[in-house]
Amino acid sequence: MEGKINGKRQRGRKRKSWLGNMEETTTRRINECCEVALNREEWRRTIASKLWQETEQRTLDEHAPLTKRTIPHRRYSPWFDDNIQVAKQERRSAERAWLKSGLQIHRQTFIAARKKVNNEVKNAKKRFYLAKFSTTKTCKKLFSLTDQLLGKTKHKQNGDKELCNKFSTFFD
Repeated sequence: MEGKINGKRQRGRKRKSWLGNMEETTTRRINECCEVALNREEWRRTIASKLWQETEQRTLDEHAPLTKRTIPHRRYSPWFDDNIQVAKQERRSAERAWLKSGLQIHRQTFIAARKKVNNEVKNAKKRFYLAKFSTTKTCKKLFSLTDQLLGKTKHKQNGDKELCNKFSTFFD
């Protein structure tokens, strides 16, 4: 259990003692290490497992460091249903098969699945908005639904003063 640490330490770092290194590696006090070292098999298991964990962690940190990823929040689409979900899964499966093989038949299968998803979405939107338009009773709700469908938003003014300033800058 006696030895010397090989290699150079970085400039400005304190010297590491062999005893300190053993305590750090085994997470045991030196007197416990001496007792464990008497049983060679247990000592080898202790050192090997610690060194393996450290090496594995160092390698993972170097080659595959932990990164923080944010998952974007997707808006809820009220027309999205189970048929669209199944069609999307089939499309993704066909795309993977095409990318894996590169065959023309798999490409055609993927294109057909893509068209199916697009048609499903279009028909679901059509059904949803048709139901919305048929249930609206007032013109105000009808126009607001039309604006929503076309993606128009109302421009809010903070006051008369801001409106006057916009007019004056427009005519300058």
